[in-house]
Amino acid sequence: MKYIQLSALFAGAALAVVSPDMSCGGTNKYTCPSTAPCCSEWGWCGSTADFCGVGCVVAYGTCTDPTPHPAPSGTTVSTNEKCGVISGVTYVCPYSMCCSSFGNCGTGADYCGTGCQTGFSQGFCTAQAQSSSSVKPASSSSVKPASSSSVKPSSSSVKPSSSSVKPSSSSIKPSSSSSVKPSSSSSSAKVSSSSSVKPSSSSSSVKALSTSSVKSSSSVVASSSTSSAKASSSSVGTSTKSVSSSSSFAASLSSSLSSSASAAASSSSVIASSTDSSSSIVSSTDSSSSVVSSTDLSSSVIASSTDSLSSVVASSTDSSSSVIASSTDLSSSVVASSTDSSSSVVASSTDSSSSVAASSTDSSSSVVISSTDSSSSVSASFTDSSSSVVASSTDSSSSVPASSTLSSSVTASSSDSLSVASTTSSSTATSTDSSSSVVSSTTSSLSSSVSSSLSSSASSSKSSSASSSATSSKSSSVSSSASSSSSSATASATAGAKTVGQTILIFADTADNTFHGYSGLKGYGIPYETYVVGSGFALPALNTTATSGKYAGIVLVNVPALTAAQLTTLYNYQIQFGVRMTRLNEEPATQFGTAYAKSGTGCCGATTEQQIYFTNTAAFSTAGLKIGTTAGASTLGLYHYPATITNATLATAIASFATATGFTSVTVAGVINNFGNRQQMVFFIEWASDWSATSNYLQHAWIHWMTRGMYVGFRRVLFNTQVDDMHLSTTIYQKTTVVRLVPDDLNAIVTWQKGLQGRLSPGSNYTLEIAHNGNGDIDAATIKYPNGQCSPNTAIYYDDFAVAPIEFQKPLGTGKSYWPSTPATFGWSLACLLADPVANWFNNPTNRDQFMHLSHTFTHENLNNATYSDVNKEITFNIAWLNQIGIAQAQHFSANGLVPPAITGLHNGDSIKALMDNGIRFVVGDNTRPLLQNPTNDYWPLISTVAANGYAGLVIMPRWSTTIFYDCNTQACTTSEWIATSGGSGNFAALLVDAKNEHTRHVFQLHQDPMMFHQANLQNAGQPAYTVGTQSVNSIMQIWVETVLQEVTRLTNWPIITIKHDDTAQYFLNRMARDQCNYNLAYQYSTDNKNIIGATLTSTGNTCSAPIPVTFPVAATASVPTTSEQIGGDPLTLWVQMTGQPVTFTLSTPVAI
Repeated sequence: MKYIQLSALFAGAALAVVSPDMSCGGTNKYTCPSTAPCCSEWGWCGSTADFCGVGCVVAYGTCTDPTPHPAPSGTTVSTNEKCGVISGVTYVCPYSMCCSSFGNCGTGADYCGTGCQTGFSQGFCTAQAQSSSSVKPASSSSVKPASSSSVKPSSSSVKPSSSSVKPSSSSIKPSSSSSVKPSSSSSSAKVSSSSSVKPSSSSSSVKALSTSSVKSSSSVVASSSTSSAKASSSSVGTSTKSVSSSSSFAASLSSSLSSSASAAASSSSVIASSTDSSSSIVSSTDSSSSVVSSTDLSSSVIASSTDSLSSVVASSTDSSSSVIASSTDLSSSVVASSTDSSSSVVASSTDSSSSVAASSTDSSSSVVISSTDSSSSVSASFTDSSSSVVASSTDSSSSVPASSTLSSSVTASSSDSLSVASTTSSSTATSTDSSSSVVSSTTSSLSSSVSSSLSSSASSSKSSSASSSATSSKSSSVSSSASSSSSSATASATAGAKTVGQTILIFADTADNTFHGYSGLKGYGIPYETYVVGSGFALPALNTTATSGKYAGIVLVNVPALTAAQLTTLYNYQIQFGVRMTRLNEEPATQFGTAYAKSGTGCCGATTEQQIYFTNTAAFSTAGLKIGTTAGASTLGLYHYPATITNATLATAIASFATATGFTSVTVAGVINNFGNRQQMVFFIEWASDWSATSNYLQHAWIHWMTRGMYVGFRRVLFNTQVDDMHLSTTIYQKTTVVRLVPDDLNAIVTWQKGLQGRLSPGSNYTLEIAHNGNGDIDAATIKYPNGQCSPNTAIYYDDFAVAPIEFQKPLGTGKSYWPSTPATFGWSLACLLADPVANWFNNPTNRDQFMHLSHTFTHENLNNATYSDVNKEITFNIAWLNQIGIAQAQHFSANGLVPPAITGLHNGDSIKALMDNGIRFVVGDNTRPLLQNPTNDYWPLISTVAANGYAGLVIMPRWSTTIFYDCNTQACTTSEWIATSGGSGNFAALLVDAKNEHTRHVFQLHQDPMMFHQANLQNAGQPAYTVGTQSVNSIMQIWVETVLQEVTRLTNWPIITIKHDDTAQYFLNRMARDQCNYNLAYQYSTDNKNIIGATLTSTGNTCSAPIPVTFPVAATASVPTTSEQIGGDPLTLWVQMTGQPVTFTLSTPVAI
């Protein structure tokens, strides 16, 4: 948004259109909406209580407090906060502002104490004698006080505190702060996410003392404060920086902003400190004046208000003068902070009567948008030919996950130019509390160290902001500002091509809600950092140099309590580095170019469905998401806010809500905002990635939009349905019926599988994987189909025995052997084996190769308390049988894999040793059992240890159970068992709805865990047909697969891939290995910083034991040999082996920023 000068607000224009962005008056002549009726003197809409006390522009709003006073005859209302007689013109302050003894306009409370010049004030000021001191008291400031801030109070658009909660019955959004999964349940356990674990809190304090020598030719601005910040997420270390200069003039300025929730309203806290107990800093409005400061180092004066909003302007004219927050000419830079969720950070020239936005008057100037909170400091300094300036910062409270480095500082030392750079300090996850100090010193006869701390408070319905400005009378000028969260911030361009790290920055209101921001990124393998925003939260540093950004995207979940100043810092970083933002769980508002479809009304009750669907995916086409009403997803349990677009220039719809009870027309569900120089995607729906398939589906839109389809990581749907117990007979649940498949069942599955293959997305290759028990073949061949060829003429049998508890850890060397002493080795002939029609069917290579295969042990003995001897026979006999029947020679056979019988023996060291002695390295676990999952990352396998499992080194892959139970062959059977054992309710259709929601969620989370089925589930013969979509199938396994995969293909264009068990295990091992390499990708921008032209891949030591995937939206080449993978409509992925050097990529076609 354009800068709005005060003069533009006093025109008294007639009423015009209602403000679309909470600005009012000015050149647009907007009037305020009824929800925020008062137009403040600074041109922003708010409530009467918040704004009218500082002067309400009645032409553009309603105000019950005193209206502005007209300017006295012969005077001119100041438009730049300067007052008094200047160049023969009498300038008076507008509205309730008082003209201080220093010639600056402010409120009475903040300014009159220094001497109010009644002749230049409009009231609300008790005349006092002007101060005779040339020193500006610390209690006053030439900075616009927070009480007259341009920040829109949050009370005008504050979002209710509730979060993603499934409403019980009404359309009123509940106050609970957590997402609640609908009541239906499944036997599949919810997998907890435990990556990027953060210590509970961190804190910091920064206090910088300034030292300066008195010299009439110098200009010194010094201010200091103490601020503390406590971040409730991420790991933080301790950092101390020192800055020194040996030049004739050195000034170091570091500013830190910290947010606090201790004040119910925002006010100015401007701190000026001196190193002499008897003096403070001198400021003057005359460009020839000098600043006097003490040379005594024994004291510092810190004066601050108990509130927490400040706006500091530090300026230098040249080496002979200094003005604090004032112009050296008839002009001044106007600080226009954001309303609602942003503020402006302004660095601009005070010469030539202008504030310059988004530009620099010197080609050598540059700006780094760093954090302005206590986690980092931003400094700007100016010099002429006789001086050099060093500005540095300290990272005092960055909240970062382990092993990341976050901080920034600014160095400027060019003649007549503004230069901002940064350095890095590291934060390590070794402490939950941290402190950081800044010490600045110089060795020359004249030195100045300046540290200013700004704190912002947001504990009530008010919101606060901080605005920091550095100005010079020389030609250097850069302005960064944000005019409300719905308008655009501006920042200067930086000379030179930039690089931006891939890491995504996530802010949420609670630790649990950070999951909604990172769950999808974790699935892709895209690096991310999470932060919980609470009282005293401090932003991390956002960049390392003027041309090197650290974060490729920013995600806000549940409107975290970031201050306006913090939002402005993020907005300016977006502008400076071409980074996009996503906002989840927002409500329609003018800042998004939208409004409620029904005033203040969300949707819906617990049983009211209103589907959400994409309408325009052009901006994230690589996501592979389908559009239109036929690709709608359920919003049951997700409170949401149907919207309409009120500003089509600002907002482009990407998703819609369908009609529903109370909503007779289609409404807007999500938009992309384009502010001209920054972009954000906004969804008006709660996010519940922990249980909602819809949230997990929608997230792919913002991930691909934010990354522009270019990221380190990859997307691949691995869908492996493993069928256990093949060849065994299964006694059906609550019946005496025994089911064993026949060849007709298998033929029906083959026919169906081929048909399904043709209906899946291009590139798909779905195949069942069969886990075999060879003893079932011998049992059938010797009893049901005897042919006289079997010797011995019996299968292996043993007495029933008590089963050990499920997580029983057997002491090594104990247990009981149940296998008979003979036969000692496998000795049955192929002729014997082929007597069984099912074994005979698998012996045919054409039939056999329709599926993938692995071992399930020979007899299916429970291994929890088994001896080494028994387990050794279970494996060796089945290996011999698999070789004899020809399955070991199948196209897709996992020689190193095993599905443990009933997932037992994984806490039995003797059993694991027997497996590994026979070449078994990869087994599956059960995701309903936390002890069989990796506690660090649910995308990693569990590697057995002596302590937890009795023997080390076995790879245990996660595997999903389903509500198609092992001992069921009919719809009625599995429904009954679901209700009896897993909290289900309803009929078979309800079971399928639950299965669809549960397992499409896993697919959309990019989990690659196999799924558990059993031979009885494949029975076709005698089973009634069941229609799923357009398909009629018989077995309950087919019905389940059709239900899940039809849903995935209805919503996406993703290929569905099955790879064999051993290869899946290697996927998991590679994922775990590369995740520990701390890899990252840095985008390389073109010289004009308008396109991404390449990227650089790095890792710890630039090595990694596993290849690292990098995904591209266009063709790309690499500086080293790579393995290229592109399946169906999925994007191109290049797999890279890091061997000691960074790997660079070049795009065939630039990707626009």
